Amino acid sequence: MRRMFRLSRSFFNRSFITVVVAFLFLIFLIYFIRNEHLDVSHIKLTLLSAEPSWVLVGILVTMIYLVLQALLYVYSFKSIGIRIDLIRAMRLFLKRNFISTFLPAGSFTSLVFFEDELSRYKLQKTQIHYGSFLFALASIISVVL
Repeated sequence: MRRMFRLSRSFFNRSFITVVVAFLFLIFLIYFIRNEHLDVSHIKLTLLSAEPSWVLVGILVTMIYLVLQALLYVYSFKSIGIRIDLIRAMRLFLKRNFISTFLPAGSFTSLVFFEDELSRYKLQKTQIHYGSFLFALASIISVVL
């Protein structure tokens, strides 16, 4: 039996998939704004009426949380003998955290994304997955504790 329709390999290259994912996120953004526009407008009013010192405390706590999560990445990879810098670890955490909000079983499925973020260190995929698994395991244990 002969195939009538055949896709080339370049159809599934990384840049095409990136464009498709970006387009899907744009659709999700439009959907979110259309359905939650009243809540978004209330956020502005709430922030304007909030005590500025508490808003600053919230921003400070968020920054501390981001640094601690990045340090968790750094030490997860350090435990397998790989050194990554704090800024790259924070960027990796933010990207994976953003993606995990849209994917089912978020934290584990987002671990396979953004391997390129760690490509600077010339790591094998198994090393990237192992370090990411240690991060996820430590994150789950910290939630349980």
